[in-house]
Amino acid sequence: MRRQEEYAGYLFAYFKGEAHADGEQIYFALSIDNDPLHWRELNGGRPILASRLGEGE
Repeated sequence: MRRQEEYAGYLFAYFKGEAHADGEQIYFALSIDNDPLHWRELNGGRPILASRLGEGE
């Protein structure tokens, strides 16, 4: 029987909210080890996915 591998961590996708200029963009963070309460932001804390469409001013 094949051994089931243990999880190495968690990926967290989130928005910062409308209070921030780029808050409606998508950000990623990884858990530190297998701890779901402590995170490290990816991409230097900048959005991973940024929309160029929207309400515009």
